[in-house]
Amino acid sequence: MEDICDKVTIQRSGKEAYEYGKMPIKSIRVLQKTTFETMATFVGEKNYIDTKQRVMKIAGYRSYNKWWVYILCVCSLSVLVGIFFCIKENSLPRYKELYDMVLIDDMGKTTILENSRILRKAISVDGEKVFIDRSTMNLVLKDYKIEATNFSILFGGYEKLPGFGGRGNFIDVDYDGKEETLEIPYENSDKYISTIIFKMM
Repeated sequence: MEDICDKVTIQRSGKEAYEYGKMPIKSIRVLQKTTFETMATFVGEKNYIDTKQRVMKIAGYRSYNKWWVYILCVCSLSVLVGIFFCIKENSLPRYKELYDMVLIDDMGKTTILENSRILRKAISVDGEKVFIDRSTMNLVLKDYKIEATNFSILFGGYEKLPGFGGRGNFIDVDYDGKEETLEIPYENSDKYISTIIFKMM
């Protein structure tokens, strides 16, 4: 960093490297004299070596073309932007919404109801209630060979990584009635502050 600062300062000042080198030390010629060794007793051997290296770099300074610096900066920025977009395009999303549902009958048997148009028509959800259309739900239950009239449904939730999910919502369904549409209130876990924060991670 110090080397870069020296070069930029010399370039902008328009002075000779020799003149600039007088600031850290009186003269570059002093480095070639044995008397300079006595300075080590005052500034320490390490500081002496560091100062010597710095002055020798200043003495070897060559002016640079500003346009090459600009081009290098633009190329470096382009590479960084390219890497950023490459990582973004090939990275997994923060989370993936889960649309399959899980039905658990009164005997504890679990059935996964795969996401489909007919399932979405049979079971629809808003922020507060679950609506079950009986005629369409009958087709779903028949398709999965489910005869239970009392069951629970787990729906919603998300997946952060394959096989690693979180939250979800749960309702108990009494399917003995005759209503054309069942309305069942539920507590939406998506409103929990812990869920919101975890999805943002």
